[in-house]
Amino acid sequence: MKILVENSTWNNIGDGFYQTSILNLFRKVFTESKVDELEGPLHRAFKPKRFSDRGFHLNLIQEADVYILSGPILSSAFANEYGELIKIFKARNSKYAILSAHGNGSCLERNKEILRSHPPIAFATRDTPTFEMYKDCCQQSYDGVCAASLVSKTCQTADVDKSAKYITVSFYDAYEPEISIDKDLNAFIPKGDHFDKDPKWKFRRHTEFLKDYPKFVDDYEIVRPVHDIGYGLSHLNYAKTNSFLSYNPLSYLSLYRGTSLTISNRIHAVLPTLSYGKPAMYFGKEKRDALFSRLGLKSHVNTKLTLSDDFIESEYEAYLSFIRNIQW
Repeated sequence: MKILVENSTWNNIGDGFYQTSILNLFRKVFTESKVDELEGPLHRAFKPKRFSDRGFHLNLIQEADVYILSGPILSSAFANEYGELIKIFKARNSKYAILSAHGNGSCLERNKEILRSHPPIAFATRDTPTFEMYKDCCQQSYDGVCAASLVSKTCQTADVDKSAKYITVSFYDAYEPEISIDKDLNAFIPKGDHFDKDPKWKFRRHTEFLKDYPKFVDDYEIVRPVHDIGYGLSHLNYAKTNSFLSYNPLSYLSLYRGTSLTISNRIHAVLPTLSYGKPAMYFGKEKRDALFSRLGLKSHVNTKLTLSDDFIESEYEAYLSFIRNIQW
C-alpha cells in the first residue's frame, strides 16, 4: 500500500511539528508499506490569491492508495484549500483520511457537506469541540490530541548540552512583554493572565529591532524561537537578541526538548515543550485553547503547565491503535 502524508503546508514552523509527527505515526504503523510525503494545497500555505492560476499543483500528480491530510483547519477556507483536492482523490478511487483537524464552527454545514459527499475513511481531531461538530461525517472518528503534543514519541531530535541553562520565549503579533521569573520557574508578565495582540503590528513590527531585549533573566539565557520563518527581511527575522530560525522543524524540537521553561502565546511552542516533560506557561487568547483541555489542562493561562510521560505515552499508544484499527 502506498500512503502519502501531507507535510508541507506550514504557515509557520509549528505546523511542521504536528505534520511531521503524523508522518512518523504512519511510518511506525505501516512498516511494510511505502509511506512518503504529500505536497499539500498551495492555497493553505502560500495564499496565492489572484495568482493562484500560476501555481503548479504537484499533489495532482502524486499517486497513492491513501492520502492523509494533516491538520486542516475546518473554517471558511477549507472548501477552497481542500475541496477540489478531495474530489480528485475520490475520483481516482483512492482513499483519504483527515487527522489532527481543528474547526472553528464557521461554514460548518458547507464543510460537513463536503465530507458527507466525499467521506474520508478516517477522521481525527485535536480538540473535543471539533470532534463533536464533525464526528458523524465519518464512521471511523477519533477524539485525538494535537499530534504536536506527541513529538517526544514520534520525532528523533539531536541532544543538547545538559549544562546549557536557558529558557525559550516566543511571542508574536506584538512586542515581547517584560518577563520575570521566580525561583520555582514561574513566569510573570505585566498584564498578568494574558498577552494582547497589537492590531497595528503589521506596521509596528518593522521597529521591533530597535528595542533592547534582555539576553538573560536571572541566571537563564533567553533563546527566542521565531516560528514565522518566511519574512525574507533580516530586521524581522532577527529583531530580538538570541533569535533562532531554521527551516528544519526538528531543530526547534531539539531546542524545546532542552529548555528549562517555555513562555509563549504560541500553542505550538507550548505543546512540544510539554511533550518533552518540560514546564511551559501560556499567555495567549486563542479559541484553540480547547487543545489544552483535551490534554486535561483545564486551567492553562498564566499557570505553569506540565504533562507526565505516562500521559503522553498513553495518548501516543491510543493514536497508534486508532491508525492500526482503521479499515483501510
